[in-house]
Amino acid sequence: MIDLIDSKCAGAIDEYTINTLGVPSLLLMEEAAKFSFEQIRQDYGKQSKILIVCGSGNNGGDGLALLRMLILAGYRNTEALILGSHYSEQNLEQQRILESMGITLITEFNKPSKDYDLIVDAIFGVGLNRQVEGKYKEIIEFINNSQAMVYSLDVPSGINASTGAILGVCVKANKTITFGYEKIGLFCGDGAYVSGKVISTPVCFNDKETLIEIGRKASLDSKLKVFEKIGHVKAITGNILKDNNDYSKEVNEVLKKRKRGGNKGSYGKVTIIAGSKNMGGAAILSALTALRMGVGMVKLLTHKNNKEAVLSVFPECLIDVYDDDISEDLIQQTIDFGDSLVIGPGLSRDNTALKLTKYVLEHVKTKLVIDADALNIIAENSLQELLKRDINNGDKKIIITPHLKEMERLTGIKLEDIKKDMVNIALNFSKKYGVITVLKDAKTVIADGDYAVINQAGNDGMATAGSGDVLTGVVAGLLNLGLCEFTSAVVAVNVHANAGDLAAANLTAMGIIAGDISRSVAQVIAETVGLVEI
Repeated sequence: MIDLIDSKCAGAIDEYTINTLGVPSLLLMEEAAKFSFEQIRQDYGKQSKILIVCGSGNNGGDGLALLRMLILAGYRNTEALILGSHYSEQNLEQQRILESMGITLITEFNKPSKDYDLIVDAIFGVGLNRQVEGKYKEIIEFINNSQAMVYSLDVPSGINASTGAILGVCVKANKTITFGYEKIGLFCGDGAYVSGKVISTPVCFNDKETLIEIGRKASLDSKLKVFEKIGHVKAITGNILKDNNDYSKEVNEVLKKRKRGGNKGSYGKVTIIAGSKNMGGAAILSALTALRMGVGMVKLLTHKNNKEAVLSVFPECLIDVYDDDISEDLIQQTIDFGDSLVIGPGLSRDNTALKLTKYVLEHVKTKLVIDADALNIIAENSLQELLKRDINNGDKKIIITPHLKEMERLTGIKLEDIKKDMVNIALNFSKKYGVITVLKDAKTVIADGDYAVINQAGNDGMATAGSGDVLTGVVAGLLNLGLCEFTSAVVAVNVHANAGDLAAANLTAMGIIAGDISRSVAQVIAETVGLVEI
């Protein structure tokens, strides 16, 4: 798990370090350049041809300091292009040092014809919030079209450090050397795909508790509010259950409580309301995956057309069916059966589906997962207020699992704008309606109003019909283990992604289908925490 910060927090840490603690800005610049130098020295020999492209701010100053260190270390084929005219004080100081050493900077960009082994991007830092245009756009396009490897300092130039959105055009880096805490924009949106391998440096503060403690002693009340947000957004890389973190510990503790001498009633019951007259596959995928998560019994409420298909695929499933209408008594019986309930996969949007969704929202106060068509019904009928729960009265928070288009319908925000700021949109929706939001994309965001986690595992092969239905089953299964709603959602997304990676390792990403992900789910659990001694 990686603690992430936005550009506002990064700026506040720098300002506090420089203006309150009195650490010179040039010293921080030297530390950043030194770490970057060490990374380059590990990867490239002294004969390498290196171009450092520097902007007019402190990010450019980092690049100029890096130039000096490389030349002093014997990298004779290193040069720097300096852009802009209104330079920061620290940038000018680095220019003066280079001038005194007799090092000449390139000041005119004429699309150099020489081939570079490495181009270092030091154009824009975390403070960029405008569209990239003009000569900056040209140089970034030159960098992206070159055959050189590209390293970016702090963030790839042109990426919004807080959201991962591309501000017109951006550098596509092979490696990003980020200073201090990692930035949110390196792990979500387009930023996750243009940052390459992200390496964090110990420049400035990397310990939240120390930062807050020193801030309190200095009576920096306004800064403390910003510092306390550190870690409210995290990134998961790899398999969360293999790390020693709060999530893995909670799952292990729950698994330890699983009884050796238990029966099917000992491991909980899940009700799934899914499938419609002409769509039964989603119901099968969700219900079967919930069973693979260790649930004792799963009951499926679906249209009668799906009964034969469900029982032929897995007779372990209990099933109730309805025709073109359904009685409230049958809905209530279904609700009463389960310890948790899922509604939505393949449900359709007809009048029966509307009746089912509205009744569930109005009557179920236990664990509830809403997906797919149930979310579309909520959006089309303006039922968002029914998502709110009285958690002070023991009601459980609802988990919703929209993909980007479903989120567009729920919020009225255009899909392209959601894509540009997934973390904040998920956080804001969760806060407004009191739900856990699992906003599905290649880098899925899980939010509860105050905290967000960005999942990094998974692969493009998971962009296949039914993959979301499998995730819904994983969420339901973890809820039934007794995990809290937020933990269930976070762990479910990561388990689902790792199941996709496992399936792709066997079949290639191109070849996997949703059923392969479902079959891999139990193996992921077994390989990580399923063998806990009990």
